[in-house]
Amino acid sequence: GNDYPVTSKRIFNYQVIVKSGYTLAVGGLEETVDTTSVSKVPGVSSIPFFGMAFASKSPARNNRTLMMFITPTILKGYAGGLADSPDHAVRNADQGPRYVFRGQPNETVADVRRALVGLNDEIDVIVTRSREGRASETDLSRLDLLGNELRLMDVAVRQKDAANNVPDSKYLKSTISNLLQRVSDKRKELKDSLSFAGA
Repeated sequence: GNDYPVTSKRIFNYQVIVKSGYTLAVGGLEETVDTTSVSKVPGVSSIPFFGMAFASKSPARNNRTLMMFITPTILKGYAGGLADSPDHAVRNADQGPRYVFRGQPNETVADVRRALVGLNDEIDVIVTRSREGRASETDLSRLDLLGNELRLMDVAVRQKDAANNVPDSKYLKSTISNLLQRVSDKRKELKDSLSFAGA
């Protein structure tokens, strides 16, 4: 028999222009497989001529479509070594710096929504730095600041909701709570790893 697996290769060539951070969906690679299953009564179906009356064939056709989703990201070049930020966690350049919620009386729920955009990315950067063994006390302090900012957001949403009935308050409270839990978990992990490294 054949010791090597039987493989097939299909090639799709096309040129497109995709903005950094956007997702391109590629489809159209279709495959059709025709199969025929035979059902028969043991023994009786082997009788010449009459056996066909005790057997049946069922044709089937299976269609499969291959879909690929490609998200290109242009990374900032550097002269070598490790980048300041993990490549996969770099924010989209079009977004600019993240808005920081400070809990001021004039800040609104809309400011909370603005501050939540990209906050998870900041946590990802710290988590990846920790995984790469490059985290420091500065990252620990940064997680503390993010935790405090999330607590201020939570208080603001609850106050505004009590006064004006914010439509998406349930979603905002849930998002803030999940992020707070993530910050707390990652802070504990980072503190443990820094303590272990310093021992």
